[in-house]
Amino acid sequence: MTKDNNADQSVGQEGDVTGFEETAAPCLFCGSESSKVLFTFNDPGGREYRLRGCQNCQARFIDPTPTQDELARTYDAAYYGKGTGKFSGPVEAILDRFRRGRAVRLAKLLPSRARVLDIGCGNGGFLRALHALGSFELHGVELPGPAAERTSRHPFIRLKTGTLDQSDFPAASLDAVTLFHVFEHLNNPRDVLDMALNFLRPGGFLMLSFPNIVSLQARMFRASWFHLDPPRHLCFLPPAVFRKQAEARGLRILGERYFSPEQNPFGFQQSLLNLFQTRRDALFEDMKGNRVYESARGRWGLIIQRVFVVLTGAVFIAVDALESVLRTGATVEFVAQKQGEAESTSSGKKATDLE
Repeated sequence: MTKDNNADQSVGQEGDVTGFEETAAPCLFCGSESSKVLFTFNDPGGREYRLRGCQNCQARFIDPTPTQDELARTYDAAYYGKGTGKFSGPVEAILDRFRRGRAVRLAKLLPSRARVLDIGCGNGGFLRALHALGSFELHGVELPGPAAERTSRHPFIRLKTGTLDQSDFPAASLDAVTLFHVFEHLNNPRDVLDMALNFLRPGGFLMLSFPNIVSLQARMFRASWFHLDPPRHLCFLPPAVFRKQAEARGLRILGERYFSPEQNPFGFQQSLLNLFQTRRDALFEDMKGNRVYESARGRWGLIIQRVFVVLTGAVFIAVDALESVLRTGATVEFVAQKQGEAESTSSGKKATDLE
């Protein structure tokens, strides 16, 4: 790695970097070696990372990039939860309602017997919700582990265990491709985006969501922001940057949502709690039954945190609604359509169907 010897970097409170450092670390999205350190932050084990801003494409990415072995350790059984789902029963039931909402929004856009691919399908919850809404041909891709095992129990989901490859589908063979909070986990996000677009037929739909690195929460909490999720979240595209990249690839943006009661209120709450504890995201990990990241305050501390989350939930939902109006929500969901000959036959109802 080469560095500018004249750069003066110093780390202040809460991971601030008061002097920017030039670096040759390649951007995880475009590969450019021109980037600057924005701030530093630690993973739950205390390892330090830098968030860098690419001077070419404006993506943000973490440095150093975790090795494959390091990532494998972070995606252990504890990451996927201890029970039949990632979270306890009541939490999974709530998440299933949000998955159904996404499925309903997408199903309104799809023709009968549409072919759908969910990249990073987790336990198959979204695909199961889509299955309940129509006769769709459903495909999923998920890394080996408990989530893939849960998905494999549903015979109507054609599951690939592993990572997406260009040979997985013929060009222009899918009606929709979805990635829900997967894009930020990828060490090759540009390649996966290009593969997804290649698989889509003209007029097909791309639906994805990811953390908004320029959101109010991200700016406010910086190193303590819940959605940094080090070291699993590797690369972040600001919404305007994703929009530009999508349009350059022949996609027409149909919808852009910043309101997410599923993600944003809890993200705000956990970020606040991170300010007052040495190990980040302790409550989130506890909700999965993972005791490795238990708060230094012990079980009572976590119980108090749970009470705080329940009692303040309505407040932070209202905050999320305000942030969405300002387009500064902590996460963003895009729906885009691949332009081409088939688009004109089905685009008349699309804008209203996204509501």
